[in-house]
Amino acid sequence: RGLDLRRAERAAFIDYKDRLLDYLRRFIGDLVTRSAEIAGLIIDIQQHAAFRPLLERVAERDAMDLAPVPDLEGAEPAQLDPALARARMIDEWQARWSGLEAWFIGSADKPSQAELLRSRARRAISDLVDAVVQLNERRLGRSDRSADYRTLAAWFMECETDAEA
Repeated sequence: RGLDLRRAERAAFIDYKDRLLDYLRRFIGDLVTRSAEIAGLIIDIQQHAAFRPLLERVAERDAMDLAPVPDLEGAEPAQLDPALARARMIDEWQARWSGLEAWFIGSADKPSQAELLRSRARRAISDLVDAVVQLNERRLGRSDRSADYRTLAAWFMECETDAEA
């Protein structure tokens, strides 16, 4: 009965591992193709003549929706200077756009967030495969040669003479 349970657990683990690896591989593939497409669209949008005016128009609309600044002394809330509110919102929208751009477009000294995510996902696949190999070696009762060599070296170091070693 215990052996059947171990087989079932092992089968469930293998199934989970296979599904996780398939998911990660699909994710990386989609990330590669879609991030390149999105990066191209971001560049196209930025180069379009309407980009900056549209960004400013959205910022102006947000600036109109800003709440008045409360007065700490209980007086009527002061309205924000419209030019200051507009400039602040343009800066905020530009920062949002820059954040989106950084996700998909890297530079020579700084990779995009998509590239970083892709490399971490690849590393996760490698780490998972390594963990499975180690688990399988333990299950099969294989020894860790490097640990065996270190133990053997420690024994030799404890010997006082070559003859004793």
